[in-house]
Amino acid sequence: MQIKIVGRGWRKQFTVDLIKRLGVLAPITDSDDAEIFIVCEFAENSDELINLAKNGKCLIFLQPEEGSMKLFGQELMYTHHFPFMQLKYGEIPATFLQVFPPISLIKQKYGENLGFFAFNFSPSGENYTTRYPAIVWKEYGSGKIGLFLYDFIATMLLLLQGWEFFTFEGGLSCKSRTGIARAMHLFDHLIDRELASIPQAYFHELVLIALMRILVGQKDPLPRVWHYPYPETTVFLLSGDSDGLEKRLLIKAWSNLLKNDLPYTQYVMLEDLNGFSSSEIAEWKKSGIDFGLHYYAGANPTEKEMAGHMREAKKVFASKKMELISCRGHSCIWVGWDAHVKIMEKAGILYSSNLPYWYTGVSYGFPYFLYTQQARSKVQELQILCSDDTMLFNKTGMLPMTPAQYTKHLIALLDINNDLYYQPVNPIFHPYYMVKKPSTFDVLSDAVSFAKSKAIRIVNHAMFFNWWERRQKIKLFYRIEGKTIEFSSADSDVAIALPQSWKLKNLPDIKILKGNGEYIFCLKRKSYEKE
Repeated sequence: MQIKIVGRGWRKQFTVDLIKRLGVLAPITDSDDAEIFIVCEFAENSDELINLAKNGKCLIFLQPEEGSMKLFGQELMYTHHFPFMQLKYGEIPATFLQVFPPISLIKQKYGENLGFFAFNFSPSGENYTTRYPAIVWKEYGSGKIGLFLYDFIATMLLLLQGWEFFTFEGGLSCKSRTGIARAMHLFDHLIDRELASIPQAYFHELVLIALMRILVGQKDPLPRVWHYPYPETTVFLLSGDSDGLEKRLLIKAWSNLLKNDLPYTQYVMLEDLNGFSSSEIAEWKKSGIDFGLHYYAGANPTEKEMAGHMREAKKVFASKKMELISCRGHSCIWVGWDAHVKIMEKAGILYSSNLPYWYTGVSYGFPYFLYTQQARSKVQELQILCSDDTMLFNKTGMLPMTPAQYTKHLIALLDINNDLYYQPVNPIFHPYYMVKKPSTFDVLSDAVSFAKSKAIRIVNHAMFFNWWERRQKIKLFYRIEGKTIEFSSADSDVAIALPQSWKLKNLPDIKILKGNGEYIFCLKRKSYEKE
């Protein structure tokens, strides 16, 4: 099975990134011999593409397209910004997901549905769902066609990066009343608060892979490399920001972490890092304390000031015999949608880890590439799930939790991600609050105890990034002959995910994934037979 992405520019690259992030083993090709064609932009040759499906290919349009809409029914002369899609596909642990314009409405006559557009959900019992399909598919000739009636890529980009108009070219303000521009402003009024606790962007990806598998039917299960080593389904990531804490207290916090065998990433401000010698840093790194940059170029820096600060940070890290590859914004200070990403990229930073929402959920937990208006950058974002200071103290406009509530909240996040959502759990634990009274260390200890009881691995960011880069480089191929699926190699910890409908014989050990209709197993050998 091969996949061809039909399109160009950033939309094509974005689609390629998405398929690779999902770990789909079917190779991406430019050849028309591919079995699956994914159309990621309006196609001038839509009739030719539809004929490919008629002759046995599987075709997916990632946005409304006039020629394909006619195959499912009559396009209506009006449209509406329905803010939600109600999922009909039952393998995803969510009922509603947000969608964004452009949206097209049809009076459906043919095909099957994976979701319908919806106005809202109502506590008083009104039905705000519709019969307007959001995702449809049908057999066509000897092939099949799937169609998204919302712009799938635009929806994904917004959920991952926020509003496109957060740029100086858009003419809209990117600053709060305090005069500070924050990365969180990218997401102002974007994520519906009722859905802020679920990884919506990830669920949209699952809808796409589900549609692909529906179209290829029993020919191919589209195996994919799982997000973690077998049999993990989440990890507990530990990090925090130094925030000007004096050296002796930083050491106290790190010592307490290491005493409890807890690896940790310290996003450190330059003045805090300068208090340590390169040999001291080397010893801490050897013990399990990783370092990234907690950048701060002032409360309202210009692009020039931020770029200069990043250059200086690179020099300071080099003087401590460290490479600067990861960073986090101090209070998420941000100088512009495109500009900030380009500044990080020019500084050689590969990973950013910011807090997009005050709410406790996350749109997407795994690293994803940040895009500018020109192209994909080299910087990947790893969103923060929640933070001790925003959850425990009155600084967000939301009701603060008590330590006991926050402990239960963290345990719930670990539990639901381990069993259903499968995102990394990535909170912030500031060393400041670990050493002050009341200390958050008891909260962390209780959450760690729960993680260990569920065999959830505890890692710092560097450990996770190392795995993620290793996963991206896995070269693994497969082929299917009759009832046999054969892989090119076997690996001791790499997990393969298959739909539960595609059962293999004599698997020594599997893990059922209740949150996506898959199961995972290790490649103990190369060849397996279907039941």
